[in-house]
Amino acid sequence: MDNRELTNIPFTVDVDLTITEVVRFPFSVHENRFDAKMLTDAAPSPSGTQTVVHAVGKLWTTEMGSSTVQRLTPDDDRFEYAPAFSPDGRQLVYMTWSDMDGRAHTARCGRPGQKRGSPANHGDLRG
Repeated sequence: MDNRELTNIPFTVDVDLTITEVVRFPFSVHENRFDAKMLTDAAPSPSGTQTVVHAVGKLWTTEMGSSTVQRLTPDDDRFEYAPAFSPDGRQLVYMTWSDMDGRAHTARCGRPGQKRGSPANHGDLRG
């Protein structure tokens, strides 16, 4: 068959198939709240008062010894990764990624109790 033409090859097959109804269980694909099973890129602050971690594509911050977490940024358009505090604890650097771009961001870390701003806009973080 050196001419590279396509031809049908006639054949038949005898097959017995059992078709049943699909078993389905109700479940919600998108919950408002769930327990993350894998935390990565843990970055403790040099003062030891705060930790930033990566989970489900976002960065989260928590006070050491607390089980309460909050999002580091309000950015829902990009994935956030690789947080790291500067040695003096005054800044946090992290990466973001989307299908359109990837960037490095820095944010100032504020005094304890200071209102948290958006690191993407070089705001202040509690530190």
